[in-house]
Amino acid sequence: MLAEIIKKRIIEQRRKELAGSAKESMEEYNSGKAKTGSLDDLIKDLENES
Repeated sequence: MLAEIIKKRIIEQRRKELAGSAKESMEEYNSGKAKTGSLDDLIKDLENES
């Protein structure tokens, strides 16, 4: 029973982290800080970083 409670708390914590990340991403997108493009654009950007 204790293991189940801990498992549920871990799951809930992860949900909160994901929700925070999604909110931050939306704020960046809405403020124009996030880039948009295709998968090919992403791959090119990643290759250019190294």
